[in-house]
Amino acid sequence: MKRLIIVLCGLMLMISGCGEKGDSTPSSELSTEEKTQWTEYTFDAIKYSVPSNYVGDGVVKEDQINFYVEDSMLMIAKTDNLGDITDKEIQEEFAAGFSDENDKFMNFGECDLNDKIYIFEVIGHHTTDSGGEYGVSVYTLESGNDCYVFAFYEMQGENHEDELKEIIASIKGEESKEETIAKYTTESKESDASSNEPEESTNDDTGDVENSDTNVTTGMKNALKKAKSYLDTSAFSYEGLIKQLEYEKFTSEEATYGADNCGADWKEQAAKKGKSYLESGSFSRQGLIDQLLYEGFTQEEAEYGVTENGL
Repeated sequence: MKRLIIVLCGLMLMISGCGEKGDSTPSSELSTEEKTQWTEYTFDAIKYSVPSNYVGDGVVKEDQINFYVEDSMLMIAKTDNLGDITDKEIQEEFAAGFSDENDKFMNFGECDLNDKIYIFEVIGHHTTDSGGEYGVSVYTLESGNDCYVFAFYEMQGENHEDELKEIIASIKGEESKEETIAKYTTESKESDASSNEPEESTNDDTGDVENSDTNVTTGMKNALKKAKSYLDTSAFSYEGLIKQLEYEKFTSEEATYGADNCGADWKEQAAKKGKSYLESGSFSRQGLIDQLLYEGFTQEEAEYGVTENGL
C-alpha cells in the first residue's frame, strides 16, 4: 500500500496544473438527462465513465490514470490486492495508511453509490503545504485479482459531488457485490474449519511439534506478496528490498523471506535501476557503479548493470 500512498501524496502537487488534454480513446459516449456528455473508459478489469469536460485521455501511466476538472483531480489507480476488503480492520488499516499530518479522514465504510459491486469509501480532507484545502473522497473496489482506487481531490469552493456519485455508480467490474462478499465469507468458513482440525504432531526429545522448514507464517506470505508488488513497478537490490519491507514494518525474518523467494534476478534488477538513473541524469561508468553500490547491489551486480546500459 505504501507505493499507492506515495503516488497519491505526490499527485497533490500536480492538481493546480490540471494536466494537458490528450487524444481521447473512449469505448462509448453516454448522455445524462442534463445533456452532460459522458465518456466510458476501460482500465484492465473494470469500466467506468467520467464527464467529457474532464481533462484527461484515459491512458494508463504507471498503473494509474488522471483526470482534471477546474482545480480538482480524479485519480484512478490499480494496486496490490488488499485482502478481505469487506473486513473492517482492513478498511481501517487502508484509511490510516493515507493519513499524515496534513490529512484527516473522518469516516469510512461500505459505499451505497454502486449496488452492483462492493466498494468502500474513505472521506476526509487534505491540506497542502501552501495552505490549500482539498476535500478527499477515496473509493476502493476489487475486481478479479486486483484492487482499484478512485481518489477525488476537490478544491475548496468547488462542487463536483453529483458528478463523483455518478462516476462511482458507473463502475463495472468482473465480480458483483454478492460474489465479493460470498468469496470472503467462504474463505473465512474454510479457514475456521481448517483451524478446528486436529494438528498432527511428532514427538521428539524436546517436545517441539513444529517443522521449521514448512512453518511459513502469514507475515512471511504478506512480505513475499509485497516484495513482488514492488518489483512490478521498480527495481531493487536484495539488500534494498529487505530494507523497504522492514520500512513497511515487516520483521527482519519476514522481509528476508520475501526477498529470498520473490524470484528476482538481482543482476537484471541492477540493469533496470541503472537504466532509470540514466533516464533522469548523466553518469560516468564509475559514477553509476558507485550509485548502484549505494543502492545495495554487489560489485558484480553493479558492474553488470552498468555494462548492460552501454557504459
